[in-house]
Amino acid sequence: MATVVDRAERRTLQLGDTPVSFILRRSARRRTIGLLVDHDGLTVVAPLRAAEWHIDDAVREQSRWVLRTLGRWATRRIVPPTWRDGEQLPYLGGHAMLRIHKPAVLRQLEFAFDYGPEVDVDPSAGPVVEQVVNWYRERALPHFTERAAVFAQRLGRAPRSVSLTNARMRWGSCSSDGSVRFNWRLIKASPGEVDYVIAHELAHLCYMDHSKAFWETVARIYPDYRQWSRALDANDPGYRTF
Repeated sequence: MATVVDRAERRTLQLGDTPVSFILRRSARRRTIGLLVDHDGLTVVAPLRAAEWHIDDAVREQSRWVLRTLGRWATRRIVPPTWRDGEQLPYLGGHAMLRIHKPAVLRQLEFAFDYGPEVDVDPSAGPVVEQVVNWYRERALPHFTERAAVFAQRLGRAPRSVSLTNARMRWGSCSSDGSVRFNWRLIKASPGEVDYVIAHELAHLCYMDHSKAFWETVARIYPDYRQWSRALDANDPGYRTF
């Protein structure tokens, strides 16, 4: 269910020597404080009645991550899609080509060329971006489910269910009842990065924290997780443009 935003304001907080401006959004449905850094800067989503000092403390606790991620966005200008025919969109570490519906004769001529996966949309059927998102979601769940089964076998414990989420701040989550959810945008990432998130969330089936035992479990079922965790951290902005 989408978060309902009740109030929004712009604030500035000093993080070390750096003043950071951010958007604070308060929601009646929010129970925890969440931070998101993207091409729009820092956004903080908080419960409606959260005290300002509590919000500021939450941001300060993540100051290193906030400054590092803001810096990465500043140095890497991520260009959002223009939604034009032939545009390359990220998909499983490579690209899928956006194809705007064309007459059948032209499409048949193009079959002779290998463009890789194609996101075929018809503007007359609705907004292009919505059709693109649906294309990603249709492929994301089967892939995540298949990979979750691989790691569940290594772990010796299976999730109760695997589903998708549209969360802007998290790549995945695991609930206490054993249900795991993955952000559909993760299907844009490389297979190694996808596997890291899946291994991470499945390890929470054994430990609902980030203790030493938790990370040992991640390492057991995915020995190369550190490499792919760093890669995801570096590539994160490019996966969130839509």
